[in-house]
Amino acid sequence: MNYTGCIQWAFDDLPETWQFIQKGQTFIGFPAIVDEGDAVGVRIFDTEQKAALQHQSGLMRLLKLQLRKECTYIIKNMPQSAAVELTYHRLPKHPVLSAFPSGNLGASASYKEDMLYLILYSVFVEGRAIRTQQAFEQSLQQHKPELIGIANDAGKVALEIMELYGLIKKCVERTLHANDPLAKDINEQLDLLIYAGFIRNTPYQQLKAIPRYLKAIQYRLDKRDHNLQKTQEVSRYSARFWKDIEKKAKKTSSFRSKTRFGGQ
Repeated sequence: MNYTGCIQWAFDDLPETWQFIQKGQTFIGFPAIVDEGDAVGVRIFDTEQKAALQHQSGLMRLLKLQLRKECTYIIKNMPQSAAVELTYHRLPKHPVLSAFPSGNLGASASYKEDMLYLILYSVFVEGRAIRTQQAFEQSLQQHKPELIGIANDAGKVALEIMELYGLIKKCVERTLHANDPLAKDINEQLDLLIYAGFIRNTPYQQLKAIPRYLKAIQYRLDKRDHNLQKTQEVSRYSARFWKDIEKKAKKTSSFRSKTRFGGQ
């Protein structure tokens, strides 16, 4: 089941699980395509979660290998701004999800690389279980005509998000004291929405909604809503939500660590 150095789907279809014997014991593993940089391979992982994350990255590399010309065109013609790319590079880590080693977030790259990832994933992979050569080639053939149109739209959305984010951060720093409840609340919301790698890790349909949220934050700033009671009430609900996410992530991580097998 292990393959390496493939530049196209040159391996068997991948079952959800793979049974094998190691040192006289029977184990169940999880096959996945893996990204090898300039090629892909296939490996078996000890948990379904690890395999899913690796498989997604492997599929993305395989798509880039099959769509070299299109990827070059997208990156070259992507709406861009040097200031936006610099701001994206300096974004902080997610305050909750990045604390877990179980891989809640995919690793961020450059602005353009994360944009390319978002575009390819939303066009060819999202909502589809691609574990066979037929499914992979069918997705390529069926959705390739949509690629450039979505790339243009996604580029405009991401640029708008980063520009709004920059304006809001400057406005908060310029007009509010650091300890102002409104400033704290806005900065906390921004950190949860706009973080290192958010373009790569936010589904496209949800990404398209972010400008609306940012405009609502800008409206609050313009109106200078200093109603402390309202701000504290919203903060309490937000804190409760993220604490619940943190507890669930810890439970999942703990469960996975107890079900590992050795040697893979």
